[in-house]
Amino acid sequence: ALRAAKARFLQREQAVRREYAQRWPWIQLSAAPRYRYNSSSKYQNDVMLGVDVSLPVFNWNRGGIMVAEAERAEERERTLALLASMRQEIAGAHARLEVQRATLERYRLKVLPALAEHERLLTLAIQGGQVDLVALLQGEDVVLRNRRAYLELLVEHRRAWLALERT
Repeated sequence: ALRAAKARFLQREQAVRREYAQRWPWIQLSAAPRYRYNSSSKYQNDVMLGVDVSLPVFNWNRGGIMVAEAERAEERERTLALLASMRQEIAGAHARLEVQRATLERYRLKVLPALAEHERLLTLAIQGGQVDLVALLQGEDVVLRNRRAYLELLVEHRRAWLALERT
């Protein structure tokens, strides 16, 4: 998208240069050279050549230049808008990735060790015969819910990486 925008901008830049070039005199042939023979004339051989020289005395091509410059400015603004939107997408993807990374780090440092300790305590309670079935199921439910949340965070972190790479 940026390459296409750059190519469009360069095309507009060339159009501005072309309009500025039309301000200066240019020599053009108005007709093809012609040879004519006339036996009844004093000068029997006649050669004619037409040359046009455009002198922009009264026309400095301001209208064409202003249009070309306006189109170039419009294309520049479109390119800048595209670049700003791409930067915004990259910044958003990077911020999302940082949030996911910080949450994963918190889980690794605080939640996962607490879950391991909780499982160790449940194992000790079961071995000692001090836990009833309802408390055991409630404890396992908490552990499984938190582990599922951790795995969902891992998936979201990977999606954030993919979004950043795609952007």
